[in-house]
Amino acid sequence: MIESSQSALYSGLEGYQNGSRQMSDASQNLASGQNRQNLDINKAAIDIVSGSLQAQASADVISKSDSMLGTIIDTFA
Repeated sequence: MIESSQSALYSGLEGYQNGSRQMSDASQNLASGQNRQNLDINKAAIDIVSGSLQAQASADVISKSDSMLGTIIDTFA
């Protein structure tokens, strides 16, 4: 049971990092104006919102996993 909680925690952390990286990359591309001819503002905006949603969902997974792990520890302590 504890192993599944840790697995959820690590998945949440990885998802949060990926979402944060996606937002950062899209923001940097948008701000720097790299390849102005190829810059798609809509895609950058979608990537920023998508990364934000992924980070928020992953933060919820981290929070629930932490709570579940605390409950397990309290139960067996």
